[in-house]
Amino acid sequence: MKKISQKQYLAATHRLEELINLVDDNTPTDDPLTLEFLEISDIIEQYESIHYPMKIKINSSMENKTLPKESKTTTEYLFAQTTIR
Repeated sequence: MKKISQKQYLAATHRLEELINLVDDNTPTDDPLTLEFLEISDIIEQYESIHYPMKIKINSSMENKTLPKESKTTTEYLFAQTTIR
């Protein structure tokens, strides 16, 4: 993992804003713009994980529970059970 500079991060966020208007769910996964979108997203994620980490506390009451019927996905359930500090 190479270090991402603030200048690279800012350029990546600018390019991502452009790509959002060009790439959608119908764009093939092997399309060059989709691949660039994914690469740019990875750069942004890497930089932000270092410089803007999110601390999430998961409730201990979540352990060994099944998903409630009203939760569509595991992510929705986990999101509902977390506290962001």
